[in-house]
Formats: sequence, C-alpha cells, structure tokens
Amino acid sequence: MEINKNLEVFLEALKTLHVGVELFYEYENIFDKESSSKNEQLFTSMRDSLIQRFEYCTDLFWKLTKIYLRDIEKLDIALQSPRGIIREAVKARVLSEQEGDECMDMVEARNKTSHTYHEEMADEIAHAIPAYYELMKKLLDRMQVAINN
Repeated sequence: MEINKNLEVFLEALKTLHVGVELFYEYENIFDKESSSKNEQLFTSMRDSLIQRFEYCTDLFWKLTKIYLRDIEKLDIALQSPRGIIREAVKARVLSEQEGDECMDMVEARNKTSHTYHEEMADEIAHAIPAYYELMKKLLDRMQVAINN
C-alpha cells in the first residue's frame, strides 16, 4: 500500500528532524557559553541544517496527509497544494480547526525559508521548529492508529 511506504519515509525524516532539534539547542548553548567566530559558524550551520530538515519534513507531511485522505478517508482529492490539502483535512475532521491553523503556519514558515533568507527570520523559524515537530509527531501518531486499523 502506497500509504505505508510514504509513512515509513516520513517516519525516517521526522527522526532526522528530532535529532536536528536536539543538536540545534546543544550548539546554541555552546555558542551562548563561548561566543567565538568558530562557534558562531557551527551554530549557523546547525540552524541551517535544522531548517533544511524542517523543509523536507513539512513537504512529506502534507503529501502523506493527501494520501491519507485518499486511502483512509476515501476522499477524491485532486488538489496539489499544501494549503488545499490542509483545508480538506480540516473539513474531513482529520485535523481540528486549531491543528489546521497550526499546519497553515507551518507551511507559511516553510515557504519563507525557501523564498527569502534573512538571519533574523532564520533564527525565528529555527526556534519555532520544535513546536512544528511536536505537531507533526502528534498528527502522525493519530494517523498511524487509523492506518493500522
């Protein structure tokens, strides 16, 4: 079943995001304790790596959600955009209104990382990623229960 393959890929990607979050905070603490040019470069590299992991996890999340709506909820979804898929998931009550809003914020943050680059924005998004990770993990756990039943 296609959904199982996509689920497995997303699970692996989410693990890399979790590791990225942990390393980001570890390097941030190192930089805060000992501010040096080298530590700043290491921290910036970790932040940028975390953002890259967030980007591909967000993409995999909405694509998995589309497949979930098709295969589990049996909805005919022709949409190809993350926002449209999220709206459909809210309509199908796969996501609550609040979760839908949080997912829309996540997609917006992901789009910002792809289309503009500013140090301040990168820092802001990097610090928001742990909450987005928790959101994706919570929704994934819920989907897994339905997929495995």
